[in-house]
Amino acid sequence: MKIIRLFNELLGTYGDRGNAEILQYRLAARNIDCEIIDISYNQKIPTDGDFYLIGGAEDKAQILASKKINENKILKSISEEGKVILAVCAGYQILGESFYAQDEKHEGARIFPIESTPGVGRMVGDLLLETEFAGKLTGFENHGGVTKYLDAKLRPFAKVIKGNGNGDKKVDGAIIRNTFGTYAHGPILARNPKFADYLISLAISSPITELKDSISDQYYQARIKALS
Repeated sequence: MKIIRLFNELLGTYGDRGNAEILQYRLAARNIDCEIIDISYNQKIPTDGDFYLIGGAEDKAQILASKKINENKILKSISEEGKVILAVCAGYQILGESFYAQDEKHEGARIFPIESTPGVGRMVGDLLLETEFAGKLTGFENHGGVTKYLDAKLRPFAKVIKGNGNGDKKVDGAIIRNTFGTYAHGPILARNPKFADYLISLAISSPITELKDSISDQYYQARIKALS
């Protein structure tokens, strides 16, 4: 399997690159061969990946990454094919209709029917979320944007138990097909092994066996307890 990590030199500010290593580890533990392929800003996005990971960044890097993604509609087509895409924070905003950075409005990849606008103050701190597919998740948010749905039928990534999420303290992120957007750093897959396994099951189109990993499970339970 191929894990495509997009523009890490631009979208690697908050450690979200670690999501690739977690997927690689959990695939290898199930004897599934995989490789991490870093696609830089100057390279074409390949279409033969199984996972596509997009991380967070500051404004200048977010603008540059968005322009490169929007040079063609490859990522939108990949999403429409049902490939697994995980986009975090700035990456999540990039996949929407539009977002603001450096006090200007910028066009997004138009995968999610969302728009992100400046909020009042910065939203920083722990997130405790509730999902339909992986139970409770934890993460860390650090963003100034507020994200609104342009389609009332859009499926949220999660309900917010603690934190701000999209900015309304009710929901975080969005899901369309097998494309997931969230404000949760962590890296989110390191903090939430069940979510990582859920993404793997989507990519292989089959349920997977439970992975006995006591260290990851203990850390997960400790974070849930601390935030509950």
